[in-house]
Amino acid sequence: MKTEFPCPACESDQWQPVQAFHYERHDHAANGHTRLARRRARLSELWQIFRKNAPAPAEVHFPTLNDYEKLRRRVLFEIWFRDRERITIKSQICQRCGFIAYAPRPTDNDIRDKYLFLNQSTVRGDSRSPISPLVDCLERRRARRVFDLLRPQLSTDSIDVLDYGGADGKMLRPFLQNGDCCWLVDYDDHQIDGVTKIANDLTDMPPGRKFDAVICNHVLEHVAEPLPLVKGLRDCLKSGGAIYAEVPHQILAGVRLGTDPVTHVNFFSPRSFSLLFRRAGFEVSHESVCIGNYGRARLKVICLVAKKPTAAIGDLGGVDQAPSVEIQQLLHPGRLQLLGHLADIHIWPRLENLSLKVRRQTSDAKP
Repeated sequence: MKTEFPCPACESDQWQPVQAFHYERHDHAANGHTRLARRRARLSELWQIFRKNAPAPAEVHFPTLNDYEKLRRRVLFEIWFRDRERITIKSQICQRCGFIAYAPRPTDNDIRDKYLFLNQSTVRGDSRSPISPLVDCLERRRARRVFDLLRPQLSTDSIDVLDYGGADGKMLRPFLQNGDCCWLVDYDDHQIDGVTKIANDLTDMPPGRKFDAVICNHVLEHVAEPLPLVKGLRDCLKSGGAIYAEVPHQILAGVRLGTDPVTHVNFFSPRSFSLLFRRAGFEVSHESVCIGNYGRARLKVICLVAKKPTAAIGDLGGVDQAPSVEIQQLLHPGRLQLLGHLADIHIWPRLENLSLKVRRQTSDAKP
């Protein structure tokens, strides 16, 4: 674990403290949890944020955990901090680009050890198992958004598309329907029909293999060193090729690390996400923030499309620093923005789910 490090997105060392979270070993050993207690804790945190229009108080502690969260807490005390009974993690925001990280920060080896532990402790189901009609509808919609943003950047002829970290390759369905050749890099061994797995990771890739397009969907928030990975994906592209990347936009009056501090280690702002790709040698052609999904859950996401230039681009060391007001808006959003966020993530999706369910039932009832 590292206690001092530059910003992974822009290499600045201008950090501003945000929050402190503390965890105790006996939390993940507690017997069960109640939904009422969890909701009370979450509502208390949201109320503090809304009332103060700022990150929650100096120390946040969530002792009520479900089984998923307990397993992640075990990573803290059994893998990352084996001899500790109490741990405090402090989040900090880069004053140059708005990226948020926490310290101590895991290294590549710490991330590897985390996944080894989780894989050994979790019974992994077959990714081909049936999913609910609602989730299938949402995932197909997400795949279509990726296709609509990425495919127009490229030739109208059949192209080679690589999905990095794409599990079973379901994000490639629209490309398959378009007649494109689809490839996958992932540890999952169960792919949908038409998608060919070629490696577990970039280190296993066939030498010299190049693609017209790469998809990197909900990967970069998990890795210790995102810049080398993005550069590696650039090297997999043909000259003039394009990449689609997406990460959750989780910065809203700080970040929520109370229940699960190990799944995500990078918290991007739109500016820091764009800067990461520009530093890796890409020309960003599209960037946006929208409401997306990950499985059934709705969340705000940052989407980006970037092209590999046909000629090398210059150093980006002189990129302008984010205005201080922009950084402060990430930490102190207006109350109307907070209410809009809650509506986008919790209220409208419930209404949409109900609408989809009614339409499906109506369709099924037709002779």
